[in-house]
Amino acid sequence: MRRHGDTALPDSAAKPPETLDLAAPPFDTRARMRDSGLIYAVVVLCAIATIWAAIYFRLLREYEQAETTAYQQATDLAVGNAEIARRNLDAIDQALLFTRAAYLRDPAGFDLNRLAELAPGSGAAHLGWMDAAGILRASTDSGIAWPTPVDPAMLAELARPGPDVLLLSGPVRDLRAHAWSLNAIRRITGPDGRPDGFLVASLPSSLLTQFHAALGVAGAVTLVVGPNGLVAARDPVTEGGIGVPYTGADATLALPPETTAGTLRRLNATGGTSRLISFRRVPQYGLTIMAGLPEAAVFAGFRQHRLQTTGLGVVLTILISAAALIMLRQHQRLAASREALEVTLQSIDQGILMIDAVGNLPVMNRRLAELLELPDSLLDGTPRFRDLLRWQFQNNEFGPRDRVPQVILDALDAGKPVVHNEVLQRTRPNGQV
Repeated sequence: MRRHGDTALPDSAAKPPETLDLAAPPFDTRARMRDSGLIYAVVVLCAIATIWAAIYFRLLREYEQAETTAYQQATDLAVGNAEIARRNLDAIDQALLFTRAAYLRDPAGFDLNRLAELAPGSGAAHLGWMDAAGILRASTDSGIAWPTPVDPAMLAELARPGPDVLLLSGPVRDLRAHAWSLNAIRRITGPDGRPDGFLVASLPSSLLTQFHAALGVAGAVTLVVGPNGLVAARDPVTEGGIGVPYTGADATLALPPETTAGTLRRLNATGGTSRLISFRRVPQYGLTIMAGLPEAAVFAGFRQHRLQTTGLGVVLTILISAAALIMLRQHQRLAASREALEVTLQSIDQGILMIDAVGNLPVMNRRLAELLELPDSLLDGTPRFRDLLRWQFQNNEFGPRDRVPQVILDALDAGKPVVHNEVLQRTRPNGQV
């Protein structure tokens, strides 16, 4: 106890209504360190997530770019082959129409070989003349048996009344060259309107895929699918690749007639090769040109870069995690040291206060709050020296206002002490010195 005049006063008088709750320390160091550690962990996780998100979106863009480029190459190949096939078939059809007109003018003097030399566009094909019974009467191939057999069902179909159109057969084997060919047939109608024979042009199937070799896209495959769903031509040629049903023909041929172009992705059931395909139709001849690129070749560069980028992401993740672990341990040691210091400050029986250069109070132990009877509202957040002085001034801690030391008034204006290494002694309103 201390003496004040003739009255004995206790060291700690009764608290005013607004006082500090001593059951809870003003600064919970352990909670602060725990919260900051959680924030630190969240920041590290966000950094790792950002790295992998950047990797994912970059790889996604590269994948889409590789896919778009492949479809564009396949489209160029399909469009080019479709145009070449149409032009070649147009030329063959013009040769047949020219020859048929000559036959109708003079059936008795009809000379197929002479006319074939004059007919435009006939140079790439053998021409033949068959009677109404389907028997070969003349050909441009020295009169030998027709090298590519003509399906009697096709002749019967042409013999029936109907539109005068060029009819393409399915692929057939050339008996001499052991290569694949197509027969293009035009009906000859007599003066009486009845079928008087047929003109046939045998053309190599490669005539429909000439653009493939010209473009030279590595790994590309071009197919020509006829109206019956059979592969009529293929480049590159493979054994068993022509004259067989195209496995995707049902879906492609089932598309609406107005759908003349498109893209698709399919898996070759026999070879197990997945391809990116673009198709174009040649509607006047019932053909569909399919140009495809194998996924393995399309995405080879992407997959290699994906492996490298993923490896880099793993390395960065390991480095960040290792650095984070080291810094977290350092953080924990620092937290333990601060907690030990905080416990020491809160345990001593002397009040300790530290004021930084801008007037904040980063250190204030519980004993100081007890001695000065500071209210909780003053200790919320980060206390400032000016707030402490203002509260003391308003509660007459420095005596009558006209007798407050000038150094206190200067400190209140400045928000921080204006003197250094000076001991000030005062008597509080409750008698404490």
